[in-house]
Amino acid sequence: MKLQVPKAPDKPANMIIIHDSGPCTQELREWIKALILENNCIILKMEWRSKYNSYVIYDYEPFCSDGYQIEITIDSINPVYMEYVQYEIAKRIAQINFLEEIFESPAFVK
Repeated sequence: MKLQVPKAPDKPANMIIIHDSGPCTQELREWIKALILENNCIILKMEWRSKYNSYVIYDYEPFCSDGYQIEITIDSINPVYMEYVQYEIAKRIAQINFLEEIFESPAFVK
């Protein structure tokens, strides 16, 4: 998984995009929603976009969420809250990636 904050002029600065290398778990999505709400932000929209067909967009989780990226658009009165939310999500995803790398390493005994 990786977090992307778009800098393109066609994307708003308040959008958080989560690209999945694997499916984004329900627990992670619930944690992100709770983090957004407890930091004085609101979720404007949450979309699942196909990685393969740019015209396929769902506003609900598809039956099979493999091959989709999640786009979350948030808003807040104070942009500092949004920056903090983005920082926390990036930190959490980096921690998940680090643990996955450790688990996949040959030194890890299963």
